[in-house]
Amino acid sequence: MQRQYEQMRVGLDEILFNDDNPREEMGDLEALARSFADNGGEPINPPIVARDGEGYRLFDGERRVRAMKLIGTQTCTVLCYNGFLSAQAAVASMATDQKLRLNDRELARGFQTCFEAGVSDEEASAATGLEVEKVRRVRRVAKDAPGQTSLGAMLVAAEFDDPEDRKKIMASSYPDAAASQIRRERKSREDFAKIRAALVEAGVPEDAISDGPADSDKTEGLEKVGQVDKPKYAADLAKDYDLSHASAWMSGSLYNPGYVVYLPADEVPAKEDPYRSAQLVKSRLNDIVADCRADAASWVVSDWRRLSTACDGFMAAVVRSRGKRYYEGFDTDGDGWAHMSLVSKPSMYEVVDWVLENLSAYSFSVDYSDNTIGPSFSAERSAKTWDVLTEAGWRAPEGTPSEIRAALTDEAVLGQLVAKVGGEADGDAR
Repeated sequence: MQRQYEQMRVGLDEILFNDDNPREEMGDLEALARSFADNGGEPINPPIVARDGEGYRLFDGERRVRAMKLIGTQTCTVLCYNGFLSAQAAVASMATDQKLRLNDRELARGFQTCFEAGVSDEEASAATGLEVEKVRRVRRVAKDAPGQTSLGAMLVAAEFDDPEDRKKIMASSYPDAAASQIRRERKSREDFAKIRAALVEAGVPEDAISDGPADSDKTEGLEKVGQVDKPKYAADLAKDYDLSHASAWMSGSLYNPGYVVYLPADEVPAKEDPYRSAQLVKSRLNDIVADCRADAASWVVSDWRRLSTACDGFMAAVVRSRGKRYYEGFDTDGDGWAHMSLVSKPSMYEVVDWVLENLSAYSFSVDYSDNTIGPSFSAERSAKTWDVLTEAGWRAPEGTPSEIRAALTDEAVLGQLVAKVGGEADGDAR
């Protein structure tokens, strides 16, 4: 762009600052002023001005003019353009050669001024060093950008077509985070729409699909038959139920799309619940074990005289399990803790505690993946305790399944036990 100018000297008090200058941060003006010392108190690169009534409007060099005023410079050399166009002024204010770079917010304001003045993308790119493609992206959103936005926010906002999304991003202190949230919300809305369409295709009446959550009033008389959080699950649900009378409500949050599907309770066929059946069997097995545990503890108390005098093997098993400190015992160390001797004779209370603790490890649990029943991880310890008790004369209560001990360590016997106890629970699992 050709410019006609005249190099001349003017008084600093004749220079008028440009209100459209995007610069807000002036930097270290004192240091800049000291750099003028070798040039008679003025910069090597003259400020650029244009005639404006009785004075000269400044278009490039505001920091230089302010620095000269700090050291008392009265006049300076300027390049004075005649008929300086607003587009030229905007480009001059954005140029970065031999100047303190504009910050991100100042650049945003400068680009807005350039676009309003008719500066081309190529000119704005040449003045700032920003790639032409990015300048074009900034132009897309410049009209909607608030005054305090940044260049980075404008570039992020330019990736969106919705003007409201752009405004939200450019008004945010964290534009990248705002953009990510908008993308997540958009993806979630798309997912909800896909799931809704899949439900309609599976037979759910479109007017029975609600865009709000369910509550007890809405679902009275209904029974939940499924959770659909992926489109394919709607087709799976349709294989099990006639969904022509179904209704659905949104579940989860905006970022976890899905619908809960209900049917009238009288239309839901009875269906076996394998997990519930397994839980019932597990509970009955654990009740049997609990009865055995309580009976064994009572047996220790009732037969204590014989156990304490004639069952050395039984007592030795209890002694071998010691490895913890007690507050009462036979030996005391220097820090005041009392220890039960590793060879002292167990008391009745210790033996009862040993029985209860070791047999408490004997329990059953349900594997969630396949609804199978198995013993706890401490089954081996419980089996050894059971054997010690049996050798000492204890017998499980009358009516206890004969497989109860062997089920701890033998999977085949465990299967027989589960089948026997499970036969009693068939009617409760529906």
